[in-house]
Amino acid sequence: GAATGAAAGARVGSEGTKTELAVLGGFMGALTGGFIGHYAYDKKRGEQETINKYNYRHGGLRVNIEEAQAIPKKVEPGGTVDIAMAYALLGADHDTPVTEVRDIRHNGKVYSRPEIRIYRGTGTYSSIVPIRLPLDAKKGKYTVIASVKAGKVKHSRETSFYIR
Repeated sequence: GAATGAAAGARVGSEGTKTELAVLGGFMGALTGGFIGHYAYDKKRGEQETINKYNYRHGGLRVNIEEAQAIPKKVEPGGTVDIAMAYALLGADHDTPVTEVRDIRHNGKVYSRPEIRIYRGTGTYSSIVPIRLPLDAKKGKYTVIASVKAGKVKHSRETSFYIR
């Protein structure tokens, strides 16, 4: 249900003229357990710097998640955990559709799955999705599979946090 709501919201939002609409639309209905705060992103490295770092020689579209982390690692029910990632996108036009997903699981079940659709060009990006946990959130380990997909290329990285 959460994934369907997120997809529908992104579809509705993408009908606007600005990328921000698609990003905000993607959050509609995206959460089953907590509340999403404001999506934040930044370009860490430009096109040429990213190409140089990866010694990229125009070999098609590539995605590489450099880092994925939950901040803080331990959080109380009702608290906020930031799910952050940094990734490089290579071989992308300036309007390449990119999908960022944070698949958050507890005891093997999907807890939340915020999905952001945005357009990017070649470069290295960082993004953060803050999730405010409900007061009745179950204690234990939560696994996060952070993934980025561009075209048919996808890369994932795992991190985790604990509710005490």
